[in-house]
Amino acid sequence: MNYPRQRDIVWIDFDSSKGKEMRKRRPALVVSKDSFNPLTGFCLVCPITSTKRGFATYIEIKDPQLVSGEIVTHQMRAMDYISRNEYRENRRM
Repeated sequence: MNYPRQRDIVWIDFDSSKGKEMRKRRPALVVSKDSFNPLTGFCLVCPITSTKRGFATYIEIKDPQLVSGEIVTHQMRAMDYISRNEYRENRRM
């Protein structure tokens, strides 16, 4: 099994979210340690939005080769990357 690694940019399904939580399939930054992911089947991710807000908890991605947008740190989540159809494009921060 090919597990997501820390600093990978992955596409993952955020559907089944509630209220103001991020929704739909979108890019996300894997922030969990490499040893955590295969051990648990989960990875900790921060969603990435293309809407630039400039809030204190949003981190701008300055490399357009990776993905365009901002990392939304206050919406970090543990995700089951197999059930959520995680997909990697060999991009790392």
